[in-house]
Amino acid sequence: GALGALLVLFFAHSPYGHGRSQPVAASYRIDEVAGYSVLELESPAPLGRLTVRSRLGEQSISTRGRTQIVPLQNPEGLLDTALSSLSFLDRKNITIALQPWGRPHRIRLTLRAPEEFVLFDANFPSVREPGGREYTVLVGANPPVPLEVQLTVPRERSYSLEITLEYLQGPDGYDVAGPGKAVSSRLTFRRQLVLKT
Repeated sequence: GALGALLVLFFAHSPYGHGRSQPVAASYRIDEVAGYSVLELESPAPLGRLTVRSRLGEQSISTRGRTQIVPLQNPEGLLDTALSSLSFLDRKNITIALQPWGRPHRIRLTLRAPEEFVLFDANFPSVREPGGREYTVLVGANPPVPLEVQLTVPRERSYSLEITLEYLQGPDGYDVAGPGKAVSSRLTFRRQLVLKT
């Protein structure tokens, strides 16, 4: 009797409301490498009712779950790139001009090759990963845009440069809202460029 009523009251009670907004994390993940674009919604309490707005219209969500994944249309124009290179002796200097949308909080760069190689020079600090087939280029937070990256590598090889843009906001034209919800948005965008020398 009384214990059952207390349990119902305990489980029905929400710590949010009465001036306290429920935090909701909206993570937009646009990954051209893996081939998916999703919006991940997450909260410490059941999500309840939310509206996801995009250029294509509105989508209503009502769930008792604490997480929800919503497929996204791939937003365009998040990154423009231009490549140029200059050869000398057994080396090639590659310049990658990055023109991202907006102001990324962070740009992450990873240079990879099928076999071990030496990154002779870069205009940003870099860290050689174990095995010698991968380097992380340390651009740092709040980078200037447009951003020019210069890499000097051995010639006659094939490389890939993975570019990850991280934003402390969602993409243009997208919004998540709900009654009594405090939504914080993040955007992560990933692309891979093939660099042939």
